[in-house]
Amino acid sequence: MAHVLEGIRVLDLGRYIAAPYCCTLLADLGAEVIKIEKVNGGDDGRHFGPYVNGVSLYVPTFSRNKKGLTLQFRSEKAKEILRELIKKSDVIVENFRPGTMEKMGFGYEDVKAINPRIIMASISGFGQTGPEHGRAVTDVAGLALSGLMSVTGTLESGPMIIGTQVADHTAGIVTALSIMTALYDREKTGMGQFIDTSMVECLAPMMQTIIPDYAMTGRKVGLHGNTDLLSCPSDCYRTSDGGYVIMYAGSDVLYEKLASALGVAEMRDPKFATVELRNQNKDEVENYVRVWALEHTAEEVEKTWLDAGVPAAKVRDVEDLWNSNQLKSRGFFVDVEVPGIGKVPFARSPIRLSAHPDTEYAHAPAMGEHNNEILRNLLGMNDQEIELLRKEKVI
Repeated sequence: MAHVLEGIRVLDLGRYIAAPYCCTLLADLGAEVIKIEKVNGGDDGRHFGPYVNGVSLYVPTFSRNKKGLTLQFRSEKAKEILRELIKKSDVIVENFRPGTMEKMGFGYEDVKAINPRIIMASISGFGQTGPEHGRAVTDVAGLALSGLMSVTGTLESGPMIIGTQVADHTAGIVTALSIMTALYDREKTGMGQFIDTSMVECLAPMMQTIIPDYAMTGRKVGLHGNTDLLSCPSDCYRTSDGGYVIMYAGSDVLYEKLASALGVAEMRDPKFATVELRNQNKDEVENYVRVWALEHTAEEVEKTWLDAGVPAAKVRDVEDLWNSNQLKSRGFFVDVEVPGIGKVPFARSPIRLSAHPDTEYAHAPAMGEHNNEILRNLLGMNDQEIELLRKEKVI
């Protein structure tokens, strides 16, 4: 069975996470993704950890199912190779600082002149326009600039980042969706287009009702930890074994279920009878739950609350994730060959299509692993021409 994006060719000029992850999603769907790296040192991610047997797990995570090509972009011959590849491709993805591609001679107007059907996606901190468009934005800066850090953390901790690269991944997902939309649009118009993804604009919508509320009332939401701003009890509770369970029981119905499950007589006091009254006595309500949770293990707390019909979840760490029967039953972990290590388990693509259920996972390419294949089969070069490019350090 053909993969859904079979026949679509993508040029991945990305680095770090946002653009490479976007292209990984497309590669997992069957697109032919050509990862283009600089000749000296390759993708910067090749020098990032973590390491196993001296081999980085970074590139295998973000470049599976891709083909590898090296090009020295300062060389006019390399630029000509890229122009020939653009003629034969459907999509370009890059996440350099705005203006970089134009300086190289590969801005959207340049590539559109080469191939009117090309779809070019650029990922940057603020997008390609606006007074701050040229500013370099990392993942954590994106969290700060989008407002998300202003509501993440406690008064004691101060603003906190999220424990992994949420901005990069979100931008990668949004860009992949944009590319799929542009491909669909091209089927109707025959023309490509430019995709301008802003990391900040990908994150800021997660502020959801906070934005219109401020616009209409001037209210600002501050740091509130894991608690719910409008009802209680709702928090992340420490347990006797050092674990944590997060729970929400803010409505009257859920509070009644929780009080019954805990068996704490004081929680039946009339001063806790409604959402408004519980908010007025929030510290006291939360303390009853906190004390009870500390007397039980995380597994016991989660089971008690779930059995009572109260939404709750133990905070899982990577060991819990790895041992999850739910994830394993759905084939979430896929083994991919990593040269120098062997079979390594990775998280599979989250995209599941009933008509295309099987995704194959090939190892990430070594630097320039497919140079000969791409230049010979796609661009029609002979062995002598390829060897000359290698001697001149064009590839």
